[in-house]
Amino acid sequence: MLHNKVAIVTGASREIGAAMAETLARAGAAVVVAHRGESERAESVVARIRSAGGQALAYDADLSDIEANRALVAFAVESFGRVDIFAANAGLTLWSAFLDTTVETWNTLIDLNLKGSYFG
Repeated sequence: MLHNKVAIVTGASREIGAAMAETLARAGAAVVVAHRGESERAESVVARIRSAGGQALAYDADLSDIEANRALVAFAVESFGRVDIFAANAGLTLWSAFLDTTVETWNTLIDLNLKGSYFG
């Protein structure tokens, strides 16, 4: 169904992201398992995909950074020749009382949750 397609899944080292990466791979897509600082978990997802006959590579990046998003896409194109699917799963929740939310906290949330998804 997704043979010859390439997918990037962000936040793919655990939970929903890992499940998306594995599901896309089972459907035939080559998958870039994007994560931030969770190399062991990401490599475990890659290993599960490969052991089932799929193609996958891990990529570590801070996707709140626009240039890191561009580098991620460039890595996928360099590795697999194209990008067909971008599953923007990476996200962050920082809980605080409304009046206690700082501009720094707000910017951290916006940088990953909105800018990271959009520029990916």
